[in-house]
Amino acid sequence: MKVLRLLCLQSLTQGGIKSKMFDHLRKVMLQTYGFECLLTLNNLEKLGIIRRRETLTWTSDSSSSFTGLRKSLHLINDSVNVLYVNVDYVNIYREYL
Repeated sequence: MKVLRLLCLQSLTQGGIKSKMFDHLRKVMLQTYGFECLLTLNNLEKLGIIRRRETLTWTSDSSSSFTGLRKSLHLINDSVNVLYVNVDYVNIYREYL
């Protein structure tokens, strides 16, 4: 399901999903996809791919924040000067463009 993929990406890049929003999404997914989806959500939560964010503060945990992921996966090339007019954006964003 594309919805679960997007939910996993949001959880991993934002340090989790706010608890209230997580409960709401769980309820909506149960109503839309049935109880089988709850089993998948529980398994993803046990693996740590989807997790609740209890606090409102931003986490500095490099394994869950986008900054840490960006650096460890080398998603953006920081050595390119973006102020230069004739910048080849493929060099900045690699093959993700």
